[in-house]
Amino acid sequence: MTHNNLSACETLISNPVDTSRHPVKNEARLAELWSRAHRLCEFLETRDGYKYRVVHPGVQNTAAGPDFRGAVLEDSDGRRVVGDIELHIAARDWYSHGHHADANYNGVVVHVVINGSSNRDTVQQSGTKAPVAEFSIVTAGEPSELPDPRLNDILSLNLEELAEILDTLGDQRFAARSQSFTMEHSDGEDPDQALYRAMMEALGFRSNQETFRQLANLVPYSTFRRYRDDPYETRVTAIESALISASGLLGGLEVGPRKSQLERLARKSRRFKKLKAHAWKLFRVRPNNHPAQRISGFARVLAKSTVVGLAAMFKAAILQQELSGVAGLLEERPYIGSDRANEMVMNVVLPYLHSFGVMAEDRRLSDLCLNEYRSMSALPTYGTLERFAKSVGIPTDRKFIKKARRQQGLLHLQKHFADHIDTLGVSNLAKPPRA
Repeated sequence: MTHNNLSACETLISNPVDTSRHPVKNEARLAELWSRAHRLCEFLETRDGYKYRVVHPGVQNTAAGPDFRGAVLEDSDGRRVVGDIELHIAARDWYSHGHHADANYNGVVVHVVINGSSNRDTVQQSGTKAPVAEFSIVTAGEPSELPDPRLNDILSLNLEELAEILDTLGDQRFAARSQSFTMEHSDGEDPDQALYRAMMEALGFRSNQETFRQLANLVPYSTFRRYRDDPYETRVTAIESALISASGLLGGLEVGPRKSQLERLARKSRRFKKLKAHAWKLFRVRPNNHPAQRISGFARVLAKSTVVGLAAMFKAAILQQELSGVAGLLEERPYIGSDRANEMVMNVVLPYLHSFGVMAEDRRLSDLCLNEYRSMSALPTYGTLERFAKSVGIPTDRKFIKKARRQQGLLHLQKHFADHIDTLGVSNLAKPPRA
């Protein structure tokens, strides 16, 4: 594809349109708006009169739970609030969608709506309340305009052009993750804690991401530094005990020497608040994917890091051994296999280290992370992605989806445009792109 053609194709994704002709009628459209909230609105005002500036809208969530993760808001005194954002057309949808009974939504810091006519508070499963804010969009100038997906135009491209579009979208997905970490760095959070929490969340698949995130906040990374002078196996057991105990899963472990040892250590160690066992979604979870198994494996990863720190350990690995070194640190069979390790490398470690390089103006580190991301082979795909690609005629064989970068671009396309298939007047979606 020529440079001019690529620019034209990118325009299909980013070309602004007049919002007066495209009113907000569904949550997919609202998500498009929110992704540019830092440009579209001067501030968010909650029902109780607080005003927040949107510093960073967060990263759109592709799994179960809130619509955007890691948003950064700033109040009138300059204090920052970091957390999740849930979007609805009407405030009452919080209840009609069942979010009030779902622990995945306990991290929502603002419930953003278009129609806030309901007087009901947004009560979370934890019993706390999330403030409700109406999304008031600036009406003049370029910031009020929205991108028009025009999926049909994208699918009319030939395979070579479509491949370049997906690669570009894959890079955008990587950049969004990196930027989210950059915002956490600039907010002054402990770098090890930010990386640890993101990696814990990645252990949770779709159903337990938020619960793993809560566990990482209950048992912070600083807890593990006290074990750095102990032998490795002692560190593993101490970390595993702290996490398993706080997870609320200890009572459900199979009776045996391992459970007895973890219970004994839990009684002797610092007491943390505990999650309720029912906070975990375990229906149809395979034994190898059980949260307790993931915790046991990740305790071994954490034990390796206590001497130098989690971020420093992975930074040294990428600089010295590149991709193989990073993946090797995460693979802990039978608890964490190569596929899960590579997903964590792609979705967490590489964008995190890239953001670290950007903040430190370490061009070698940031370039290396981006190049390694682009070189990663495609990972096993989920059925939902396969079905989406088939429905719009995009091939998913390894000849076309060679790299994880392109696969991530397809995920981006699925998340941002799949909801528009029925609303854009797109025809012949099953027709494959021209060869």
